[in-house]
Amino acid sequence: MKIESITHKFGSERITNKDLINQKTSKNLLNRIGIETRYRCSKNENVIDLASQAFQELVGEENCNPDFLIGVTQTSPVFFPHLSAFVQGETLKHHIGSFDINLGCSGFVYTLIVLESMMAKNICKKPVIICADSYNKYLNRSDNSSYLLFSDAAVAISFSNEKSIKILASDLGTDGTGANNLILKKDELNNPEIYMNGPAVMLFTLNKVVKSVKKVLTESNLKIDNIDFFLFHQASKIVLDELRSKLKIDQAKMPSNLRDIGNTVSCTIPLLIKELKSKEELKTGNKILLSGFGVGLSWATCIIEV
Repeated sequence: MKIESITHKFGSERITNKDLINQKTSKNLLNRIGIETRYRCSKNENVIDLASQAFQELVGEENCNPDFLIGVTQTSPVFFPHLSAFVQGETLKHHIGSFDINLGCSGFVYTLIVLESMMAKNICKKPVIICADSYNKYLNRSDNSSYLLFSDAAVAISFSNEKSIKILASDLGTDGTGANNLILKKDELNNPEIYMNGPAVMLFTLNKVVKSVKKVLTESNLKIDNIDFFLFHQASKIVLDELRSKLKIDQAKMPSNLRDIGNTVSCTIPLLIKELKSKEELKTGNKILLSGFGVGLSWATCIIEV
């Protein structure tokens, strides 16, 4: 498979974090999370709107004719049907297969691995992955530890069946003992609020994700120095700094877009790929490690060669 194009849409409201918090504590806090500006949906905007707009731009720009849609979201405004059904119905005149994967920050890498197997079986030849989430709809208290982290966003990624990307190794996992450490409960939807146990999620990340990275390196007979880019989920600056330190990764190989757009959940890795493509930094033969981690508590790591 080959990534053909990536389009995106942010929530229409731009937020500056330093305007939201006490100036006496802002410098230390903002340095730790590393996020200066973010985006959120307006009251009349939701994740289906963002996903549909990103997809419509993709179809318009590339004149693509997808034969399958896979949605990745946890914050659709409806319990059912699936997000990708709405996106397909608003844009396409023909009927194609679609389903959603209910995952957060690990969702793109999970879906990429699922998609590879589908394409190997000729289930689809020109699929599109749509990642979209609006966590800010469920973050209303300024004392919530997640209040300054997230951006509402959607990305649409089109693929062809050209043999460009090779998945050299992958590792998928969930530690369900930590499921309650990052959660939004249905019985609280009259007053919705995401709960995150930050220290527990950090401990999980520095344990499971580091092991996952080492596992896929071992399975592909590669070392840290053999990887051209490390594209980690953009959780926060402190998380990325700790991962880089523990794995001894050259900072130049670990791009980040966190400062200007925040944590966009399952969209973070596709947005990093889009930036590398737009700067023409991806070269044939590059080896790239992708790793998403979060809700579940789940992780998904793979090494691809482009």
